[in-house]
Amino acid sequence: MTDNSDKIRSIVLAALMVFSVFAGTVAFAGTAAAAGNGSFATPDSSEQGADTNLEASFTVDSDDVDNNDHQEFRITFSGASNFDNGFASDIGSGDVTVSSTGASLDGKNVNSVEVSNEGATLDVTLDSSATLDEGDTITITVENSQFQNPSDDATYTGHIVVSPQSSYTGDSASADLEVTEATSGGAGTPSDVSANSAVHFDNDTSDSVTPVIEIAFESYVDLSGGQDFVVNFADGTTENVTETDYEQTDDGRVVLTVDELNSSTESVTVPHEAVGTDSDVDVDVTYAPVTVDASNKNSDVSNTSAYIGSNVVVRSDKVDKSFDFSGNVYSPTRGTGDHSKVFVIDTDDFSEGLIEVDTQDDGDVNAKISMETLGLSVSADDVKSDTDVTGTVEADDINRPIDVALVDSDDDVVDSTQVNLGSSGNADFTLANQSAGNYTVVATDVNTGVEATTDVNVTAAAEGAVTFTNDTYVVPQGGIANITLDVVGTTEGSLVIGQNQNSGYQANVTFVDEDEDGEVTIQFNSYEAGNQNAEVVNAAGEDTATLHTHTDLGSNDLLAEGGYDLAAVAGHESNGTKVFNSGESDFSSLGINPRSTDEMVLWTAPSSADADELLTSVTEDSTIASGDWVVHQVSATGLDGLVDSEGGLSDALDNGVNVTVEQTEETTRQNRQPKTLDVTEATEDGDLKLIADAENDSYYIALDTSTDAFERVDSSDTVTADGLSASTDEEFISTFTVYDEKLVGGTSDSDHESVNATFEVVAGTASLDETPVNVTAETNQTISGTSTLAPGTEIQVTVQSTDDTSPRFYNNPTATVQDDGTWNITMDFDEQSTGDTFSVSAGSYFDADGNVVESTTEATPTATPEPDTETATPEPDTETATPEPDTETATPEPDTETATPEPDTETPEDDTTTTTTPGFGVAVALVALLAAALLAGRRE
Repeated sequence: MTDNSDKIRSIVLAALMVFSVFAGTVAFAGTAAAAGNGSFATPDSSEQGADTNLEASFTVDSDDVDNNDHQEFRITFSGASNFDNGFASDIGSGDVTVSSTGASLDGKNVNSVEVSNEGATLDVTLDSSATLDEGDTITITVENSQFQNPSDDATYTGHIVVSPQSSYTGDSASADLEVTEATSGGAGTPSDVSANSAVHFDNDTSDSVTPVIEIAFESYVDLSGGQDFVVNFADGTTENVTETDYEQTDDGRVVLTVDELNSSTESVTVPHEAVGTDSDVDVDVTYAPVTVDASNKNSDVSNTSAYIGSNVVVRSDKVDKSFDFSGNVYSPTRGTGDHSKVFVIDTDDFSEGLIEVDTQDDGDVNAKISMETLGLSVSADDVKSDTDVTGTVEADDINRPIDVALVDSDDDVVDSTQVNLGSSGNADFTLANQSAGNYTVVATDVNTGVEATTDVNVTAAAEGAVTFTNDTYVVPQGGIANITLDVVGTTEGSLVIGQNQNSGYQANVTFVDEDEDGEVTIQFNSYEAGNQNAEVVNAAGEDTATLHTHTDLGSNDLLAEGGYDLAAVAGHESNGTKVFNSGESDFSSLGINPRSTDEMVLWTAPSSADADELLTSVTEDSTIASGDWVVHQVSATGLDGLVDSEGGLSDALDNGVNVTVEQTEETTRQNRQPKTLDVTEATEDGDLKLIADAENDSYYIALDTSTDAFERVDSSDTVTADGLSASTDEEFISTFTVYDEKLVGGTSDSDHESVNATFEVVAGTASLDETPVNVTAETNQTISGTSTLAPGTEIQVTVQSTDDTSPRFYNNPTATVQDDGTWNITMDFDEQSTGDTFSVSAGSYFDADGNVVESTTEATPTATPEPDTETATPEPDTETATPEPDTETATPEPDTETATPEPDTETPEDDTTTTTTPGFGVAVALVALLAAALLAGRRE
């Protein structure tokens, strides 16, 4: 009994020690200096929820004088019922002042402030301690609207505490804060309230964007009806702003949050209920793409860049704020005006330079604006009424969207487009042709609203006019030039290519716009130019063209590189000199540029691809499955003239160009000649397809790798074996050669131009990622694998039940080989059960077993090995399942290979036999501990 009493006594003493320490801590933290009578005032507004200043005052009494040396003050409403809002979380030392009616606080400034208790408590620390004089009134003022009245109208009792963290004890001064019900601006129901301004700007000066429209009304507006504001854009579209996206932050200041910053914002329609008018009111909106924060809280006064000509918003944190601007660019004093927090600077006439902004008129710079030049310009040529207006926009910046509009003399936009300045800082534009008159092209930078203009004079087109669509046309030497002309008021015209006296060549052509679509394209074959026996010109489509005369250059001379004058006129005129001298003619030029044979790129396509869909089925690859297509893409300029004159790419083979496919030396068996392709036979058999894409300077040679058109040829060009096919693991080098004398300028091998590429033929295979295939009894089970077949090849996969699986199933899904050589199918096994078996097969590619398992992520338990050529000697395992007397257990036979399986850490779900780990289990350990405890008690 004595022992028990001692134990109880010890516990009580320990508890008293803990409680005494805790009580001491609480007592220290709660001490505060005494203060006399206190008072609270909100001079800006006493209404519920209003942002306002707060004045907290108290009179110094004798206790404060007896316990002087004070540096800290506290204002707290933490005990007031239902108190919310309170001190702003971002309040700073510059937002609080502490003053005295006497001299006790002279020279004292606020060093720091701290908000706690969710805004209910403000601690203020001076830069040094002060001695207070009895009878003085101390006033702590929270400025810059950094206090928000609680949301309910009520009386809230707060306290002003002197030296709240000192050891001095006493009562704080208490006072009541009266919060009144909001009086809807104090103006009653609005009546015919007008708007002073509306500004569209980004209300976030960081990298984020918060697009808003601030409307500054002359007084309070009534938003209680919840009607929509409507934003109107220049293109006639609108955006509705609902009551969840607007608020009246101050009486008369309404802020709309909109979808995006949009330079085409023109006006806002204000609901008539809000302003007390008979109908809705449209307010014009000023767009400003750049915003600078000039509030007193702005800690980042680094330069904000703005382009000259764009509007700049200078934003304050309060309404009716003044700004002092300084610098050689702009230096007046301006203000936001009533019910607004922003001022807009119009920079149209500014020069480059720096503008500094002082919000408090205290000499401190709150923001800096660096004015820069965008350098936006626009140019356009005078045109005739049947010609589109074209021009170029340029700027000193890149990747900028530019709106381009054509404006008539009545200031109406008659056509418009948008271009984007590329990496070179310029962009071309085209606007529709217009009737005769004076027009202005207006280019507007979408992001800033900066504009540039140029005048365009449109004159009436003559009756029956033919004009060029381009100022110049270019073609590689030997290529076909497409010279397109607009035909107005007639169907006949004449074209002259070159002038003998200037370029040594001239062709006189007439044409007819047979389909009367107002356009004719003359196809001029520069490869045949000067050949009197060749067809040099054609007209595209149903139109017709006739070559009357052209300079004889001989059949072996190619039209030289350089520039050639072009002239066109309405009506048929075979005399080229008259066409050039006619006052009704239009002029352009043709440039003949150097040609080249550039490269060969290899692609593959499925064996099932038809010739007309080959180019839409290809994937770049040089390892080709046997039976798939290997597609050679030859990039060469200036070949289309030769190909056209020969009647096509097939006919051009061995007539200026050729193709060879020959086995590489490395993959040719010794003492044998390499396999070479008989191109003629392969073409006749349909195993070689030739496709010309002259418009893109590309020519395609597609070869079916299963062709038997390969042969062996000895050194005397004698065929020693034919009817051969490409075998797997053989490589072939394909070569495309241009040897036409006119194109390459000579007949020797050194003059020839060739490109080549090597491909390897591999076996077409498809395999599974794992065997056996394991799935779970769920939907959307994936069976996957890889293949060497061309991407796009379809593999027919058969999945069917085996053994006693029930219900039975049979599925025949199609897998498609992907670009990376993988394939997969998805099936539902949710009607099957764990333990069901099936097979997965695909023709000759694979045939594997499959199992429905509990989980595809768990390791398969180790089983006693079957009698096999390989015998596994299992290591002792912490959990060994007793094998059943069936196929699970067999007597292993001796083998030359013995694998020792690793111990399995997973627990098999089998309760028949379990071998436990040596040592104490949990239960034994608990019993041992209990016995030890009882023994210890007994000894006591």
